Amino acid sequence: MRPHGPHPIAALCLALAAAAPAACSDPSRERALAELGPEDQGGPSPNHRRGQPCLLCHDATGGAKPEMVVAGTVYATPAADADGADDVEVQFVDASGGGPLNNPFTLFPSGNFFVTKSDWPDLTYPFKVRLLKNGQPVAIMTSTVNREGSCNFCHRPNPPEPYTDEDRERARRSYGQIYVGAAPSP
Repeated sequence: MRPHGPHPIAALCLALAAAAPAACSDPSRERALAELGPEDQGGPSPNHRRGQPCLLCHDATGGAKPEMVVAGTVYATPAADADGADDVEVQFVDASGGGPLNNPFTLFPSGNFFVTKSDWPDLTYPFKVRLLKNGQPVAIMTSTVNREGSCNFCHRPNPPEPYTDEDRERARRSYGQIYVGAAPSP
């Protein structure tokens, strides 16, 4: 005869259900979110957090609105303190020959751009990218984007001098910021 109280299998199911949310966390994502630091003054806007990997928050998992499939920042020059590039068209072609319903343009003053899930619901990796200013190509990415829609994941902002050891390590893991103009002369 079994003693009164919860059935052992029912107790196990309750314990597993209680532990499930903790088991579904992503420590790498949580660490990357923490590294972003505090929100910009004035809060979220299309110009906030320039140079940071947008899809950490703005993909299906992050939950921030709008949901984006591609996003990044384009700078006017390679200088560490460069302004964002203004009115640069970002064009894409994916593996199926498609692209977003509308090509995004960079926003001033940040240089940020983004493509929402609703503008490119059937994005098929890999995709290619090029930048146009006044209808003319100014930068063409020679490799394909294979899995990461946050352009700033690979193209981090150039650090200011003097470089710290942390700056050097970050630069070692980055292709450098995306820019459309030449560096200013000293």
